[in-house]
Amino acid sequence: MAKDIFWKNGYECSSMADLMRGLNSSAASIYAAFGSKEQLFYDVISYYDQHEGSFIELSLKEQSLLVSIESMFKRAIEIFTQENGRGCLIQVCSMECSERDTKRVVWLKELRQLKHQKIKNRFIDAQLRGEIRADIQAEDWGEYYATLLQGIAIQARDGVSKAQLLMCAEQSILVLKQMIIRSSD
Repeated sequence: MAKDIFWKNGYECSSMADLMRGLNSSAASIYAAFGSKEQLFYDVISYYDQHEGSFIELSLKEQSLLVSIESMFKRAIEIFTQENGRGCLIQVCSMECSERDTKRVVWLKELRQLKHQKIKNRFIDAQLRGEIRADIQAEDWGEYYATLLQGIAIQARDGVSKAQLLMCAEQSILVLKQMIIRSSD
């Protein structure tokens, strides 16, 4: 499957020979179906974003901010640690793109920034609903948790165990509970 090849190797290190083997197809068939290796890559990333990558959007729909963030980390760790720790496909491909590959670099950056903004917006919304204290910089805290999520993706890619990543997520949830969730007194 092309997604698995790009997830393992990134875009630049995935050769047509790799893709032909993975898809059990000829180069001519791949070009006929997708037009180019680059278009196949865009289709794969879009598919990933709508399926595995949709865990962020699904999690942020939870009723409370706390449940949203807990869900986001648990779902992320489940996806990122599958098959010997592959991390996040978008993150993996972003890290291996060369600066001369500006079109893909910009597109992947925009995808990451969109996810970050959704997390920040969830914090802002929680503050507007009175779920977190008014004196907290909600957008900054959203960026903090989005950054932690990216770190988890990279750590998973580097082989950090699922148990260790879950422990880190639990620590971040404790911070959320202690520092920004409104107390009930």
